[in-house]
Amino acid sequence: MYKTDLGPFDGNSWEMLCQMCFKQKYGGDGYQEMLASPGDFGIEGFTATGKVFQCYCPNDNYDPALLYEKQRDKITTDLEKLVAYEEEIRQRVGPMQIREWIFVTPNYSSNNILKHCRTKQSEYRARKRPLLHPEFTVLVHDIHFLHPFIQHCLNLIHSKLLITTSGVLATEVESYKSGQSQLIDHALRKNRIRLAQAPNLEVRLEKLTAMTIQQFLDGNNILTTWRNGFPTAYERFVSLTSQLEAEVMEKCLLPCDDYNKLYEEIKVMVANGIGTTFDNLDVSMVRSLASQVMADWILRCPIDFE
Repeated sequence: MYKTDLGPFDGNSWEMLCQMCFKQKYGGDGYQEMLASPGDFGIEGFTATGKVFQCYCPNDNYDPALLYEKQRDKITTDLEKLVAYEEEIRQRVGPMQIREWIFVTPNYSSNNILKHCRTKQSEYRARKRPLLHPEFTVLVHDIHFLHPFIQHCLNLIHSKLLITTSGVLATEVESYKSGQSQLIDHALRKNRIRLAQAPNLEVRLEKLTAMTIQQFLDGNNILTTWRNGFPTAYERFVSLTSQLEAEVMEKCLLPCDDYNKLYEEIKVMVANGIGTTFDNLDVSMVRSLASQVMADWILRCPIDFE
């Protein structure tokens, strides 16, 4: 499986998602899927306006150099099919000329792939094939070109949205600690109360506070991707957490014998609220968002222990 910031895919699930998005995005341009029987001839689908699409999902998250090689070779191989199967393609697409051949892949990690596309574009223009428009163009589209239809299509194929990040470095945690002294003081005070009389209190306190910061920063990275890709859902999330924040502030005003138990009860409430409101989210993403909300409330004062 190839992991993306919107969830994992294999070749079949990636093509299924792409086809659904293409049909919604380009239906008005006469989009037609090219079934792989008796062959797709290097084209997954095409529009009446001269766009053709070829999907490719790597088998694994290769290092940048290997990913480039695999994507480069796939582009090279499938472009040659436009010539090898020119008559077969013509019988299916009709009189239109191909203006854009679009390679749709989850991500690419080297701009050398763009250089390769320009090289192949020049090569195929020079070949002057009847099927290809004189201004034939080779493009690469990543997963974000499937917006704004991707969330709806993920729901239709029963795939939960899972936004992941590369993680937060220890240096980022330290940088945040040094620049947010007041918020760190809040976290230290509240985490100290949670730990009560635990052995090695100071060591545990430092580790727990570092985890609080890490969960906050990691969750912020997830929220940034979510906001950019799905702004309407993100605004609903902000509204939900604002409502929950008011409830939490009230809970924290009441007498309590076990503040760590109260913390865990609040976290369950937050996770349930997110999971119920956004049933299209993967459980891992729900947990990450709940951790971000809790960390934010610890750093500020919605969660406050006296």
